Amino acid sequence: MTHQPVDAAEAERFMRHVASDLGAAMSAPLTWIGDKLGLWRAMADGEPVSAAALATRAGTNERMTREWLCAQAAGGYVCHDPETGMFDLPPAHAAVLVDGAPTNLQGAFDCITGAFRSLDGAMDAMRDGKGLGWSDLHDDFHRGLERFLAPSYEALLVNTWLPALGAPVEKLAYGGTIADIGCGRGAAAVILAKAFPLACVRGFDLHGPSVAAARALAIEHDVGTRCTFDTVSARDVPGGGYDLVCLLDCLHDMADPFAVARRAREVVAQNGVVMVVEPIAGDTIDDNLHPVGRLLYSASTLACTPCSLDGGGPGLGAQAGPSTMTDVLRSAGFGTVRVATTTAFNYVLDARP
Repeated sequence: MTHQPVDAAEAERFMRHVASDLGAAMSAPLTWIGDKLGLWRAMADGEPVSAAALATRAGTNERMTREWLCAQAAGGYVCHDPETGMFDLPPAHAAVLVDGAPTNLQGAFDCITGAFRSLDGAMDAMRDGKGLGWSDLHDDFHRGLERFLAPSYEALLVNTWLPALGAPVEKLAYGGTIADIGCGRGAAAVILAKAFPLACVRGFDLHGPSVAAARALAIEHDVGTRCTFDTVSARDVPGGGYDLVCLLDCLHDMADPFAVARRAREVVAQNGVVMVVEPIAGDTIDDNLHPVGRLLYSASTLACTPCSLDGGGPGLGAQAGPSTMTDVLRSAGFGTVRVATTTAFNYVLDARP
């Protein structure tokens, strides 16, 4: 290997950049630990707290808690007052780190632990391109993804995304049927069932453990009689005449997104609508070279793309932009496809027969 001349100053600048990334990477498990041990919740009132007081609240060791707080202060997650030695969690930060807010991102940290626990499979996929099955991902990833997506679904699905589609929202208020294809652990389906108490919701997913979790969630929320789930391939969704067909954060993962889009076209009512929600992305690589794009490209390398490749699919990836997904839907026979709305982490496509 021939070594090219190196600009020492440029190398040092890049070393500092990498060091910053290393700090963030090392901090990620600490953020996860803070969630699991209740440290973030114990600081959620926003009041200044000492390491000793926080340790008492959370039932943790004082010395370890102080080191944890210092790491979080260095990363800008908490604030430190050098005069009092106290730490506080600003309300805006609590909204991202503590459950209960639509901006909560703790599920992403669960996904990180799940991805790390699945690294052997990801490395095999990098070597041979044969992919990594969804069921081969650690359950932390499945549970973390639901936790990451559910706050957005709770805040936006009924109040923002469906109104952007227009019809068939009014019809669903008086009944109707909804199919949630690739429903995962059922968060969105249950939200829809609660929002439209006269409608019937059917969720479909190939991953048996997720379907079992979805059924339990529906029972927990008292919608189990109207919100049902089946373990079935997205290409073989049963029934037809659905007023609303949902494909939420999943079409890019599919082994055959073209066949899934065709099936969605077959089962939606002639005056119904297919709502496709995808991770936010532009149509070119350069459009996605920013922090959110980095996050999504990374998640896509560890999960989305290998899961598609595992079934012999095209590996569209989590940064397949609106043009790519529109082409998939148009190839399935949809007459109109449009971007209905966008949010910080998603774009929403409205597809009609």
